[in-house]
Amino acid sequence: MFAGVTIGALWLVQSGPLWQHALRLSLIVLVVAPLAHLVQSRRRSRGEQSHGPRPSLPRLVAAKIALLVIAVIGTWLLTPVLPHTEIVVTLAVAVIIAVLGPVLHPYMLLDQDERRRTG
Repeated sequence: MFAGVTIGALWLVQSGPLWQHALRLSLIVLVVAPLAHLVQSRRRSRGEQSHGPRPSLPRLVAAKIALLVIAVIGTWLLTPVLPHTEIVVTLAVAVIIAVLGPVLHPYMLLDQDERRRTG
């Protein structure tokens, strides 16, 4: 949820062309999530116990990319008809996260069988 809110906040303070902003956020999503996953994997390999369920990296990245695509399409469609489109899109992303986040959260986690297969 924190990453989704961060994407929304960064969308609010965007500057420059839409494609540059989307590329910048895509790089953030595609770098930060795998780095966090790598840190967790290294901790597990050193024998540290992980508390709670493990997230699925591909599912989380896909969800964040989906949010980004929604923000890009929304901005692209609304810019010609609304002033301050970035505020409207940011609020829409926040609502999507608030409503769908709790519903989709269980699907973003690895179950016991998947944990055994991935180590």
